[in-house]
Amino acid sequence: FTSTVKFFNDEKGFGFINHEEESLFMHRTDILEGGLPGDGDTVTYDLGMDERNGKPKAQNVVVVGGGTGKGKGGGFGGGRRGKRLRKPDSDLALRLFRRAHLCRFV
Repeated sequence: FTSTVKFFNDEKGFGFINHEEESLFMHRTDILEGGLPGDGDTVTYDLGMDERNGKPKAQNVVVVGGGTGKGKGGGFGGGRRGKRLRKPDSDLALRLFRRAHLCRFV
């Protein structure tokens, strides 16, 4: 099938495709190539069934032209991977440590 993306939430990783005058669920894990889609992007896909709830969903999704999604939220569990975490302020760490230990003995 070929259609357009009705809505896609980059942060949550799911959206809907305009499929035969109805909305068809699409999850980011079912996208094979083309990056994250944006609203109105053209996609090709197969019709499948969601194993958890038995409802129809899009599978083997290919975003034609690479997609216009922003990819917020890291996707696929990426999140902070590859980013260096800032070391905490030593005074703040010491205060938090003391506060945590004082609360135990009160």
